[in-house]
Amino acid sequence: SRGASDPERPMRALLDSFRTLSPAEAQATRPLQIRLVTASAGDTAAGMAQRMVGVERPQELFQVLNGLDRNAALAPGQRYKIVAE
Repeated sequence: SRGASDPERPMRALLDSFRTLSPAEAQATRPLQIRLVTASAGDTAAGMAQRMVGVERPQELFQVLNGLDRNAALAPGQRYKIVAE
């Protein structure tokens, strides 16, 4: 027994959390898409991240999608990726 340091334990918990969707849930599911938006003067990463729906930690995801550092300023006229429905 490997105890608490067993690497299979968290993986098993993750796999056990999956379940089959009901037909109604499957029908209601819509894929998320990447959309390009153009930054205006005064736009911030936080403001752009607020436009993203259906994601956890939107500001961090916005920064990763766009290769931005944590405190990077957005350039007006530059196109950025966001997650949209």
